[in-house]
Amino acid sequence: MINLEPYGEDCHEFHKTVVSKKYSKKSDPEYKERLNALDGQIEEVFEQYAELLNEDNLKSIAPYGYSGQQKTDLLSLYRYKSKILQELNVLLTTKDERKFNTCQMCTIEPVHSFDHIVPKEEFPEFVVNPINLLPCCFSCNGQKGDQWLIEGERAFLNLYYDILPEAQYLQVEFESYPIPIFSIDGSALDDNFSNLVQSHYENLDLFKRFRENSNEVIDPIVSSAKYTVPQLGIEKFKTIVEQSTNERRLKYGINHWKAILELELVNHDDFESLLA
Repeated sequence: MINLEPYGEDCHEFHKTVVSKKYSKKSDPEYKERLNALDGQIEEVFEQYAELLNEDNLKSIAPYGYSGQQKTDLLSLYRYKSKILQELNVLLTTKDERKFNTCQMCTIEPVHSFDHIVPKEEFPEFVVNPINLLPCCFSCNGQKGDQWLIEGERAFLNLYYDILPEAQYLQVEFESYPIPIFSIDGSALDDNFSNLVQSHYENLDLFKRFRENSNEVIDPIVSSAKYTVPQLGIEKFKTIVEQSTNERRLKYGINHWKAILELELVNHDDFESLLA
């Protein structure tokens, strides 16, 4: 899991560009006119969103209250496969000239959608606000749904603005080796951030999803070890794995679940039993 760079241009101008690419239909000749009539309000609420975000107080934002035809018109602006949103997706998932096509909310599945950080059904005014759109996979988008607050507090990390710590908080133990159990150790985090991290992982069901996908790590490591250990020895193999996982953690975050699982797997007392 890594931080992504938020959209750095004028968000209101992005909204206006999306509107400009829409066309009224013969069956609804006033569609574009209705959207343009909302522009002054949209500019104001975009400014409020940015201010609250900068104050780390987005949880206090209130919906403008669009309903009926206005809400329908605003929601119609969002079409993930439209050219402008696909270009935004590429921009937001490119870091240090590398394209990250894996959802950073889970680091399991590929990006196939945008999560609306504050939900579009409740806040249709932000349906194409680029700092409210986070590239994600179908699973995370479906798991999160319209939930974003629990008891008045944010339930999910905002990977644009919640700076991930350079400390390992994701832990792996084994119930019955090599079947992993994942958990969060928040001792290296302050209480508020620890609660947010725990909530993010629990509400996206990440511990279960990591476990269900653990063979993506276990099978290649065991296969490689069966070939390498007889030639180089177990200690040399462990050193190679450690070097590889450290490089991966530099690219994909210190709490990358695959890297942590690899290290715990090969350093377990029973690892050699998997090679028989």
